[in-house]
Amino acid sequence: AMAEVARALLARQLAIATYRGLERGRVDREFAFGRGWYALPAKDWATFEVVDVLEYVGEERHQRQIYKVDVGRRFCLVPGEESAKVQQALAGLAAGDRVKIGWKHEEVTMVALSRIRRRRHHTCPIKECERAVTLLEKAA
Repeated sequence: AMAEVARALLARQLAIATYRGLERGRVDREFAFGRGWYALPAKDWATFEVVDVLEYVGEERHQRQIYKVDVGRRFCLVPGEESAKVQQALAGLAAGDRVKIGWKHEEVTMVALSRIRRRRHHTCPIKECERAVTLLEKAA
């Protein structure tokens, strides 16, 4: 089992974007599990083109990485991996709609918990970047 031990905000962004609709992922991917390869089907991505950046909060070093989405660039999300509120808002959109969209990037530190001699102890920490859409609504 994994336990979250720390969460740090890397960046937060708020933007006005144009919804472009659902697009199929580029290719099916494969991953190794044990000794065999298993195919993962391509996902459907909801795509948005950023028209205006209203707010960006993050360290300077993160602006040059994947965290900031500039005007004219695409922002994509997988609807099934977002919250129910975001999925509901997405269901009411049509291609070409202007939306206000916000998201955050966080660094999540996790550790594996194991039982040895009836005592729990932590093993090496694992750090992952997690992105969550925090706002999705039609723009006025």
